[in-house]
Amino acid sequence: MWASKTSRKIRPNLNLLASCSFASRPVLPDGPSLAEFISNGNDVVKEKPPMVNGRLRMPDWLKRDLVHGGDQNQLRLKKQLRGLKLATVCEEARCPNINECWGGGDDVPATATIMLMGDTCTRGCRFCSVKTARNPPKLDENEPENTAKAVASWGVEYIVLTSVDRDDLPDGGATHIAKTVQQLKKEAGHILVECLVPDFAGNLSSVETIAHSGLDVYAHNLETVRRLTPWVRDPRAKYDQSLTALKHAKETKPSLITKSSLMLGLGETDEEIEQAMMDLREVGVEALTLGQYMQPTKRHLLVKEWVTPEKFDYWKTKGDELGFLYTASGPLMSIEIIAKVENDNAIFLTGESIPINVSLMNIKTDSAASLAWGCIQLHCEQISKTNVEPAQRVEGGTSVSRAKEAIFSSKPNIIFCDLSLKPSELQEFTCVLEIPENLPPSFKGHFSKYVWYISIAVQNVDAPIKVINLPIKILNNTVDIKLPKKSSENPFLSNESQCLQIAEIASNTIDDLTSVKNPRFFKINNESGVLATVTLFKNSFRLGDDVVGRIVFENENTHSLQFLVRLETVEIDLHSETKEEHVISHDLEHNVCTFLKECHFKLHIPLQSVPSFTSDTVQLKWRLHFEFVTSTTLPIQVNEGISHLINDLNIETMNWDHYIYVHTCNPYNAGLSCTTMNSSVSHVV
Repeated sequence: MWASKTSRKIRPNLNLLASCSFASRPVLPDGPSLAEFISNGNDVVKEKPPMVNGRLRMPDWLKRDLVHGGDQNQLRLKKQLRGLKLATVCEEARCPNINECWGGGDDVPATATIMLMGDTCTRGCRFCSVKTARNPPKLDENEPENTAKAVASWGVEYIVLTSVDRDDLPDGGATHIAKTVQQLKKEAGHILVECLVPDFAGNLSSVETIAHSGLDVYAHNLETVRRLTPWVRDPRAKYDQSLTALKHAKETKPSLITKSSLMLGLGETDEEIEQAMMDLREVGVEALTLGQYMQPTKRHLLVKEWVTPEKFDYWKTKGDELGFLYTASGPLMSIEIIAKVENDNAIFLTGESIPINVSLMNIKTDSAASLAWGCIQLHCEQISKTNVEPAQRVEGGTSVSRAKEAIFSSKPNIIFCDLSLKPSELQEFTCVLEIPENLPPSFKGHFSKYVWYISIAVQNVDAPIKVINLPIKILNNTVDIKLPKKSSENPFLSNESQCLQIAEIASNTIDDLTSVKNPRFFKINNESGVLATVTLFKNSFRLGDDVVGRIVFENENTHSLQFLVRLETVEIDLHSETKEEHVISHDLEHNVCTFLKECHFKLHIPLQSVPSFTSDTVQLKWRLHFEFVTSTTLPIQVNEGISHLINDLNIETMNWDHYIYVHTCNPYNAGLSCTTMNSSVSHVV
């Protein structure tokens, strides 16, 4: 017998073992339980009926039958926005606090909404799934000017500037927002500007900066009633702090219109809602929106109540009685969004173009619906392993990982603006996203993970952004290819070469490289000479290929008792000083070859694997790992015609690694073994 001893270091996840005090945190009776986190939402706390999978059943007034309409109206601003890309639009909000409010039409100004200061918030409210971080990326100094020029080209008459919370900045980003407003007024003075701003952590000087920036409407959302504020909002967001900010904005510039909004359905009482409305009126708020809270994911606050349309009408009447100049009160909008990529398996090569189709349908049969804008972006995020000890938690800070990093985000493609849909109307939009050639593929490694997805973001005026994500798989192109150039010498000749796609050219090139047999012979030596000769018929392979080889045993003095061949990937941490490696085995062949002169082996490269690649942080290599068990004595002795297995046998183990190069394959072939990828995603907003 023989054995190979291996040692593997196991390091505990210190982030999971880090202790933290929950005594200062409020109890969350209405949120997901620990069992839901562990089971990913399959098992949740039982609540009163009617329930569906542990959550309140959606009422009938929020459900509509899909009625496909063939009438497709042209968008009023479609020509102006075709090809326009706004680099400052947020793509990661996914907040479900959707409030019904005014939109552009024949008798009201055309509107649009964008978001400033990036896509990462420093706070972690329990109703919102905006990604959070203690240290978000730095502000773009050119954002105010670029935003103003883009908005001025839209031809809109009303613009809403929203932003994330940036507690990492001394003024909370007030100066940055003010510069954007001033630049907007400079580029297009006729545009009315509304700013939906944070509370700036109670910094009243930041409130004054915004109030004096030249805007027309100062908006800050109270979000919920006083009792639920500690459970719903981030601990740094205070009920009275928000009221003080709104009051100070009105006192700083009385001509400003101040505005706020409330989410309903979190367990508040009618008395608490009315008191919150009265509190807003006492600080001078003149415009109010009320909307139905919707749970964005299973890890956020549960919906406690579906507020009826009649109840929303009641609160609108109550708002008018309290003296609000404008009260928008209604349940969520009912627009179904369906995004679909062209490939059924959602697998692409770097350098390819991704055609994506977005369909929007008003599933209401009795009223129109509208959206302010919609955009599409392509993202690649890296999740890196970190061995740094977790820092002491800052009181009031958010507990988020710093290892996640966006290494690529395409410029947002604005697909519509000021969209109005009649009852049951369907409109479709198409967009093409380009995948850069120099980025890593989709990869779930030990040291780094690379995740690709397409985000479709939509927003209505004065409502949070809603984002749906479509995961895709990217394979790195392992060959250098050049697309044929368009010939303009003779316009009467067709350019058939334009029909060639990158995937087809790359697949043909890789076929040529991997189909040619170029046998290589490797001598395996030990102290007594050549133990064996390993023959590999080629050294370049592609995903889905078989690695076939032959082993010839030539040494008569040293006997090879058995051998093992393993197909492995080696992930190398390039940031580590020791270039730490992590090895994964994909296929194995083990044979007893004591009395064999030669033998063959065949190992399969899985289609769902990742080709060889190198990024800034990791390198992935493929190799064949050989292990030979040798002995100078045969394990069986023949005495007088009878074979005997000897009791003691001295053995020696020899290891040898041979690296091979694995190319990518055609994305369609890769999709044959990948059944978990979906080419479409849908959601109702």
